[in-house]
Amino acid sequence: MKFLRITAIAIFLASCAGKTSNTPTVPTAKDFEVPTNLADQFDVKETTSTPPAPPPPVPVVEVKKPGKKGKTSKAEIMMKNAIAEKKASVPAVIPNRWSMTPFLQAGERTLLDITYFGATAGQLELTVLPSKVVSDRLCYHIRAKASSTSVFSLFYRVNDVAESFMDTEGLFSHKYSLKLDESKQQRDVLELYDHRKKKAYYWSKLELSDKGVSNEQSEIDLVPFTQDGLSAFFYARTLPLEVGKVFEFPVVNNGKLRTVRLTVLREETLTTKIGDFPSFVLKPEVVLDGILQNKGESFLWISNDAQRRILKMDAKIKVGSVIGYLREHSYGESPKP
Repeated sequence: MKFLRITAIAIFLASCAGKTSNTPTVPTAKDFEVPTNLADQFDVKETTSTPPAPPPPVPVVEVKKPGKKGKTSKAEIMMKNAIAEKKASVPAVIPNRWSMTPFLQAGERTLLDITYFGATAGQLELTVLPSKVVSDRLCYHIRAKASSTSVFSLFYRVNDVAESFMDTEGLFSHKYSLKLDESKQQRDVLELYDHRKKKAYYWSKLELSDKGVSNEQSEIDLVPFTQDGLSAFFYARTLPLEVGKVFEFPVVNNGKLRTVRLTVLREETLTTKIGDFPSFVLKPEVVLDGILQNKGESFLWISNDAQRRILKMDAKIKVGSVIGYLREHSYGESPKP
């Protein structure tokens, strides 16, 4: 059983997870035998705060050759094709999409208590690790870990971790990995986002205790600024939120491109364990192939201040609700990668 599913904005949250001392390792390209060219392109590199400079643009060369009016020579066609091929290999200019002073920084840690029917079932920890370079772009390295109390682990054990690499300026995903380690299932997921080719590559290995092992691999057409299931969560924090506004953005989840519709319902003051905060109440919904997916309502509370803290989450499930309440939020020392 799962106490928490993927919510409407593909937020990664805990099921009733087993409390363990070891964090599982997210899958790598080697685990899925990813082709060498893709593995190299999406290799995670340590970096300073400045990403590598992109290659210089290729100058456009016009070739003119005398000929009959209205006709193009073979040499001119070949030259234009060569120029077009070179231009296609140059990364497009990616705009800085921050609408406010950037607040994400290495060392940010958010801890939420996960409750079910009023009882604490576990915790969800969200951390921002030191920035990395992926696909020649500077990225926020974000990690989500879920664990639960020892009591809930008697019923169902889960030890899950997800990692995302989110472009620091364009605010979209380059790479996502997920490791589920649970009583009834083991699952590895890897997603690579090639925005120049407008393709995402998806691998999944699922082992169910009662159904055996299944593998899935697919290639997904991308649209600009596509998110993964974890980066979508952080992207929501960067939006210029106002009551009544509706935001839509693309998210890849379970090998499919979906549209997330995020509605700002109202403002309210929310009491947490670290204080009272003015907040926005958001309602995320998922649209797939033009159809609104109705799988239970979810809500998200984000503080209306400079930090845009994650204050509360509420996901309706078949029986009851799973709610996450903010327990801790800090900008301490950078956590270990």
